[in-house]
This record gives sequence, C-alpha cells and structure tokens, in this order.
Amino acid sequence: MPAEERRRVYLDHHAATPLCTQAKDRMAAWMDRLWANPSSVHRAGQEVRAQVDRARREVGTGLCVDPEDVVFTSGGTEACNLGVAALAASVPRVLTTGWEHPAVLQAVLRLRELGKEVHVLSRPWHMGGLEDLQTWASQGRGLVATQWVNHELGCVWPVLEVRSVVTSTGGMLFLDATQALGKIPLTGEWTPEGLSDGFAVAAHKMGGPPGAGALWIRRSGWPRDGATRTLAPQLVGGEQERGRRAGSPDPLALTGFGAACLALDQRLESMGKIGALRDRLEAHMRERWGWRVNDGPGQRVATATNMSGPVPASGGSSGNVGWEGHTLVTALDLEGICVSSGAACSSGVQEPSAVVEGLYPGTGRSRTSLRFTLGPENTGEDISQAVHVLDRVLQRVV
Repeated sequence: MPAEERRRVYLDHHAATPLCTQAKDRMAAWMDRLWANPSSVHRAGQEVRAQVDRARREVGTGLCVDPEDVVFTSGGTEACNLGVAALAASVPRVLTTGWEHPAVLQAVLRLRELGKEVHVLSRPWHMGGLEDLQTWASQGRGLVATQWVNHELGCVWPVLEVRSVVTSTGGMLFLDATQALGKIPLTGEWTPEGLSDGFAVAAHKMGGPPGAGALWIRRSGWPRDGATRTLAPQLVGGEQERGRRAGSPDPLALTGFGAACLALDQRLESMGKIGALRDRLEAHMRERWGWRVNDGPGQRVATATNMSGPVPASGGSSGNVGWEGHTLVTALDLEGICVSSGAACSSGVQEPSAVVEGLYPGTGRSRTSLRFTLGPENTGEDISQAVHVLDRVLQRVV
C-alpha cells in the first residue's frame, strides 16, 4: 500500500501529543488576532495581553496554583533549566539522578561550573535511591531535582517520600512534571505546592501546542511587595514575565496551552481506557515474542510501556534476533507505526537508551528497547494494526 494511503498509528505521545479539541478550536478562533506584541501599550497589544493573562489564569487553575506565580516559558526544557537555576542559587549542594530527562540532568551538571557540589544518584528511587538520598541529605541542606514521571519508562517516582527526606533537613525539591500533567490528578498532597518548591510543565505533552511551557516557584522568600524572586533567567534582554524570563511570548501557543489545561479532567478520565489498550499491547508482545517490560518496581502511568526483545548477538548467529531498537523504529515507521526507542530530544543519536541501560546494566536490554506511549486519541483498532505490523516486521528479522 502506498505510504500516503496507509493509515498511520501514532504511539509516541510522550514525545508530543496531538492538539486536543479545546486547544485546536481556541487557536483556530484566535489565529488571525494574536499577532501584536503583548508588551505594547496600544490597544492591539493590550488585546493580546488580555489573552495571555487569560491563559495564565487557566494554567494556574490547571496546576492548582496562584496564576501570579506561573512563569511562561518556551517549553519544558526552558522551564526545567530556569527552575533548577533559580532554586540552586541559594544552596551549595544539588542532587539529581541518572534517569532524568536531559533538561534536568544537563542543567544540574552545568552547576558544577558555578562551584556547586553536584551528586548524581546511581540507583533509581525505588531501588536504593531513597536510602542514598538520606545519606546525602544528612550531610547538609541542598536541592534535589528529579522527575515525577519518567519520560521513557512511565515510572511514577515516589516523590512524596523524596520530599519528606529533603524537607527534613531544610532542603528544596524541584520537580520535572512534564510527563505527569494530564496523567496524574493534582489533588490532595499531589499538587505543586504540596510536592515541591519548583514545578515545570510543557503544553505539548498534554494536548497543547509546542512552544509553550510553565514554571511554578514557591513564593516563600519573595519580597513582601510580591515582586519576583531572583530566577537567574536563562534568556536575557527583556523584562517580560515580570523580569523572570526575557523574550516576547507566543500568544497563540499560550492560548492553546490554557485551553488544554481546561480540558485536563477529560484527559484524566481517559486514562482507564488508555491503560487497557497499553496492557493489551504488552500482553501480545510478551506472549507472542517473549518481550519484557522495562519498568522497575512501583507504579506506572497508564500511557507508557517500554519493552525489550531478545538481545541480538554481536555476530548475528542463528537463533538471535538481527535488529536493534532504532532500526525497528525505522522499519515500523515505513509501515505506518510511530514509536520511539528513547527520548525525542535524542533523535538522530543511535545510542542505546541510557535510562534502560541504567536500570538493567550489562544485560543488553537497552539495545532492543522500544517505547510505546499512548493517548486519548488511540483506539482498539490502532492496537490491532500495531500488533499486526509488529508481527509482520519481526517475522522478517527474527
């Protein structure tokens, strides 16, 4: 079947999500009207400013925080960079893990150049990392920067336990929540203020458009007049976002972000259906091909499964598969199935997943790992087509 006629199945929602209906409709309605600079004092600029303010209120509502504490950014990477730098400015020590998205890991490693003491945990939170954290925290106050949900595995890290250890010594916790928003309800203790001192999200991970993100920073320690806390902006040259982030925002992307936040409840309601589809895909790959789930102990969000097939022999000898994860991604794409073998930020890099290798060192599982991530748009027909194509492709290479 010609590629243009083949029905495409998108199973890479942790890289980016399709626009939800609410974001699509809002952006379409404002497409020709949100072009003026919202910092301008004339009417055209102030009309756009009103929509940016509306989006800030909607994102604040979605995050269960005061909208005035929301800093808009160009996406999750900038939000993580900004949050890590802001909180690290007041402590001498910073800890992160080897399982982080590069937006956090690289931001922390860069702090060494500023004279910070940096420690990277070699064990996941569920597998000895909490004990390692207790040892580290007992040596003095510091900042811990970590994910809530792992971008490759879908693991839900025990952030309440991490928070308890960190705060017992007067430290701070920064959370990369880009893969959590829209998958985990922000209720009870599970809110930005209940969990963290800094909280970063991205629109394109939860039904909004690319090019928009947000950072929340705890207000304690801010000047009494409500002015901004020093955030050490990653971009300089303007006083946008009350001096917290320079550069003109993308009003159209932000208005779509706000609309997507209003639809978070609907997204959360779809998690049961998504989890059932994910489980069906997993069961087929385990039973038909002997694949194993890469997850470690603890919970996973409903949207993700990361699986590994048999490890290929270096010489391709009989009885061993003749493919690796990145080559299978290409083969599946030619058949209309969109998946990944790691984080989208590492596209073009054909190295095995560092996250999977760190979880299962020396086993070879990272070489054959694939990440399937689902969203509300996926259907049972999608899974049927995906497993049909997987069977056909694997029969050619095994």
